[in-house]
Amino acid sequence: MLFDAGQAQDLPARSRRPLLFTQFVAFAVGHGREL
Repeated sequence: MLFDAGQAQDLPARSRRPLLFTQFVAFAVGHGREL
C-alpha cells in the first residue's frame, strides 16, 4: 500500500518534509504503474 500522505504531515520534524515529499513522489511515480 502507498505511503499515507497524511502521516507525513503529522511528522514533527518539518525540516525533513521536503525530503520526505520528494521520496514520496518518487515512490508514487515508481510504483504508480503497478497500482
